[in-house]
Amino acid sequence: MNRRVLILTILICLGIIIACVIAGSTYYTRITVPIGLTQDLIQTQGAATTSSFSLLATDSAIKTQAAMPTPTPLPTLTLIPTSTLVPTIPPQQEICDAVVQGTSRAVYPFPGLGHSLFIKLLEVGTKLKILGRIGDNDWYKVEINGEQGWMKSDSLRVLNSCKPTLFDLHYLANWLNQDENLILEDTFSANANIWIDTESQESILVNTTPGGESALSIQAENERVITTTNPRVSDVPEFKLYTSFTVEKASDQSSFGIRFRDSGSEYYQISLSPASCKIDVYATGKLVYSNNMNLKTCIDRYYDIYMVMSSDYKLSMQINGFDPISINLQDSDGRYGHGKIDLVADKIDVKMDYIVVTAPK
Repeated sequence: MNRRVLILTILICLGIIIACVIAGSTYYTRITVPIGLTQDLIQTQGAATTSSFSLLATDSAIKTQAAMPTPTPLPTLTLIPTSTLVPTIPPQQEICDAVVQGTSRAVYPFPGLGHSLFIKLLEVGTKLKILGRIGDNDWYKVEINGEQGWMKSDSLRVLNSCKPTLFDLHYLANWLNQDENLILEDTFSANANIWIDTESQESILVNTTPGGESALSIQAENERVITTTNPRVSDVPEFKLYTSFTVEKASDQSSFGIRFRDSGSEYYQISLSPASCKIDVYATGKLVYSNNMNLKTCIDRYYDIYMVMSSDYKLSMQINGFDPISINLQDSDGRYGHGKIDLVADKIDVKMDYIVVTAPK
């Protein structure tokens, strides 16, 4: 009996083992993949992984490059002198109320004492508007009864603690047209230009009063040619020139004037002789024009000059508001076509208040 039980037990165990073997073989076959397919899958997965890494690396590089700005090479600095002066952008205007005071109560057409706009002085206490001032704080542009002119700052009392607006002279005086360039402006208040004696190379002093008035002080025992180191006036064949000066000391032989189209060997020159009230024009030392001016032009020591030189050699000028002078200069050899602008003083002491030069574009 026991033997039968033992044999039965053994058979049951063998059946269980055989059943397990058959079941395991079937399961293994279901999950096994052909070798070639397995390699392709591994290669594909590897390639995908590598591709993903490369993309991430590239994206990282792009982000890094984007975060780091590309260095820009610095341009080589080349100094090129400009032929024109860029005007300052006019500030916002503040118009001030003022009343007339003191003894110097004249109104002038320009910021100079050459001639007055009205025959009579303004009454003390007269009210007017201040439209602006220039750099040396010595002159105000004013408006009274619809008329505009210029007055000395010490002849006005500004009301309500108002501060007149600072403007460039050419802007307040309306001396620059749309078809013109500003070549030179100097009121001598900011040392914008250096003025020198062409022979000695000595600098010409700028004197400033305690009230802020600035002027170029020229003293000449003999003829002196005064020039500016500003390169913009080195070649100005046609131009408009505005200037105002005061004769401090003079004799019968004294003269003061403008030399233009100065090439070094040839030049034109106008010379004003205060004692004789005469204007002379020279072409390289040769007198080509002479005229006795109205004696009222030289009644005092103040001179305002407006001068125009055109491309066709026509010279026009007006001194202290009197009748303009017009001269047709000759240049048959073409020797006077170009050159710079200089000041010329001979046996005279002069205080120049300003000089402005414009030229066609």
